[in-house]
Amino acid sequence: MFCMLLRKHCENGVIETVEQVGMERVIRMQIRHRDELGDMSTKHIIVEIMGRHSNIILLDPETETILDGIHHVTPAISSYRIVMPGSKYVTPPEQDKQDPLQIDSVAFQRLFEPSVTEEPQPEEQPEQRLVAAFSGLSPLIAKEIVFRSRQVGNSESITAAEALWNAFDGIMTAVRQHSYEPVIVEQAGTGKNVFCHDTFDPYRWDFYGLLHSKCLFRAFLWG
Repeated sequence: MFCMLLRKHCENGVIETVEQVGMERVIRMQIRHRDELGDMSTKHIIVEIMGRHSNIILLDPETETILDGIHHVTPAISSYRIVMPGSKYVTPPEQDKQDPLQIDSVAFQRLFEPSVTEEPQPEEQPEQRLVAAFSGLSPLIAKEIVFRSRQVGNSESITAAEALWNAFDGIMTAVRQHSYEPVIVEQAGTGKNVFCHDTFDPYRWDFYGLLHSKCLFRAFLWG
């Protein structure tokens, strides 16, 4: 079993680093431990949070060779990316999206300007364009950005694109500064529970008002 393999390679080890790969939902943990001969060794645990394609993979960082994974992906399932013991680790396919933490106001607003060279497309909602353009942006947070922009976007002194940028930049600035207010909220009408790093607007959500450690406790309790 995978847990027994982790115990074999990582028991009594020290987690030296935990890194997110860009803005993707991929985490790489570096574990330093002693092998069977007592020599210092390093292993990496890759956590890929991708819905039904989620996986946890243990690999040797020197050769990028997979030792094992919770879910095996054979050549019959995917010719691009095989997750089997002895295979080379291949990162998930690039989505060619922009980093939301690096973009400036001019480039952001340009994304929402129609191009005269493009064929007319069915009208997309702003939240759909945000998700399509930026990595690491969920449909939920994209809807929140659009909602916040519309609260101040009715003024004649500001355009819809500028209002959207202000809302977008406000959230991204908080992320860059690691200024988080984690909450669990319940969506009105559906009862769906949602976890987010930032506070949602109370006019659209029924709050539980759970912050920080209490929020995490409730997440584990419900999970």
